[in-house]
Amino acid sequence: MKTLAEEKSLEKRKEKLSVFDNIKYIGKEYLKFDKVLMILPIIKIPVTVVDSLLVIYLTRVVLDGLESGEDFLQLAIKIGLITAMMVLLRAVRIRINWAMDYRNYHANVSLFRNAVDDKSADMDYEVFVSPEGKNRFAKAIISVTGNYGSSVSDFYPSIVEFCTNIAGFLTYISIIMMLNPIIILLLLASYSVDSLIAFQIDQWIYKQKEERAKVKQKLDYVLNSSRDTSASKDIRLYQMSDWLYELSKRFGREHVRFEKAANKKRFLQMLLEAAILMVRNGAAYLYLVYVMFHESMTIGEFSMYLAAIMGFGNWLSGMIAQFERVMNSHREVIDYRDFIDMKDPSNRGEGQVREHPAEAVEMEFRDVSFAYPESNQITLEHINVKIKKGEKIAIVGVNGAGKTTFVKLMCGLLQPTKGTILLDGVDLKEYNRDYLYTMVATIFQDICFLPSTIAQNVALCEEEDIDDDRLWKSFELAGIKEKIMSLPEKENTHFVKTVFEDAVELSGGESQKVLLARAIYHNCPLLILDEPTVGIDPILRKKIWDEFYVLKSKGITIIVTTHVMDEAIKCDRLGLIYHGDIIACDAVGTLLARTKNNTIEELFLERGEMA
Repeated sequence: MKTLAEEKSLEKRKEKLSVFDNIKYIGKEYLKFDKVLMILPIIKIPVTVVDSLLVIYLTRVVLDGLESGEDFLQLAIKIGLITAMMVLLRAVRIRINWAMDYRNYHANVSLFRNAVDDKSADMDYEVFVSPEGKNRFAKAIISVTGNYGSSVSDFYPSIVEFCTNIAGFLTYISIIMMLNPIIILLLLASYSVDSLIAFQIDQWIYKQKEERAKVKQKLDYVLNSSRDTSASKDIRLYQMSDWLYELSKRFGREHVRFEKAANKKRFLQMLLEAAILMVRNGAAYLYLVYVMFHESMTIGEFSMYLAAIMGFGNWLSGMIAQFERVMNSHREVIDYRDFIDMKDPSNRGEGQVREHPAEAVEMEFRDVSFAYPESNQITLEHINVKIKKGEKIAIVGVNGAGKTTFVKLMCGLLQPTKGTILLDGVDLKEYNRDYLYTMVATIFQDICFLPSTIAQNVALCEEEDIDDDRLWKSFELAGIKEKIMSLPEKENTHFVKTVFEDAVELSGGESQKVLLARAIYHNCPLLILDEPTVGIDPILRKKIWDEFYVLKSKGITIIVTTHVMDEAIKCDRLGLIYHGDIIACDAVGTLLARTKNNTIEELFLERGEMA
């Protein structure tokens, strides 16, 4: 839940962006992406207006010709010329509309949707996973995929259509002025009522977007969980399918409730507009009949003025409708930009560079505290610890003690709320974020493989850029070489069966070894392992730790988080973390000397908990 201050800050950001700001913004984006898309409207607008004028002019020519007894051949030539011009203009309009629709769709996918995907993948982790980041991301997704038929990609076409309707509107005003200027005022009054109703409904719909985004997050999470193959065993064994089904139904009903409420209001709007239309058209017919009986007016002029009044209404309706569409899509552009323009607190510019990048790193936490933005509790508090170059240190603690948060701070995914983290004596903030990532190899608890080959999942690049010798050396050091050799396609075997039918599914231990091979391949001076042997049998666990020792012999600094004590004591030092505080950090022997029974558990028991 956002605070009142955050709500006001968000509204201020949105108020700063006017329609003209977004026209300039989208215009620049389109000019960079597809200049033709900006040129086509210059042709479309006059073609559309002239085409509509030819329709009412043709009717007048025919009726006046018949009324005056004009020569058949002469009248036929006029009709033929006007019709030929109309066919030509219609063909041009169809071609332009097709080109604009195609190019705009391509722009939506390649420009706006890709921009949201790229931003979500590249922005700082801390910003992306924050409540504000999640909320803006959800709204940005709605903005590029459609919000009750309105999206970012609708903004430019709606501007074009709005300008087209203005041009037609002004043209038809000039025709009606020749009949009676008062008619224009009456028509404008009736359409003002239409626009007021539409505006109120659009405002209501937009206000629901925040709640819709929250419901969509919940619904997507439940649906994705039910489809996730990693959860399929639990779903079946614990008979969770009915429960997940009920959850999806509940969130689905909430989603449908918004849709129904919006459709009801749209239906009411259509009924009111239909009633106003009947009154307006009826009054127009009566006035023209009156003028024809009491003043000099030909049948052709009668049809032209009637068509102009109807056309005026169409242009005005179109102008109002497109104005609504402009404003709706303008709001979507605001939400899109609100996400795209989110600032990263990390250093994305020039930064510190290590003098000897291949050497092991030294890290130090100086009075570091951290609290997640959505929580009132401090996760880590006043952490002071120094990790020497080439050292292997284990961070031990109970579940929820703050070990994973400690790891995320160390590799730059999170930034301290207070205090400083130093790498080789330099504040992490001084390093360019992406440069910092090249120095850190991480293996987290959650295993995630991309739908590509094993080789690409290890090297994280295109096939032609993979160093094969380095790749196989990494497989060997990680203890996974024999398994890879046994596969039919070897390193070119795919992961993720939902994408590739011939994909392989590795065991938990084998997957960990692939991740270890990835860390070895990238030859980072700092290796961070977050609970690396969770769910792995004791024999395989020992093998994995033996491979970690191989890395230590290469001079790499290794930090391991674990709650398995027999693993932790193999490290050079232990850091004992308890309720967000490192209560001790020293060599194993030194720590054991502080206890009565030579067990690390006693140090936690002193604090009232077991490791």
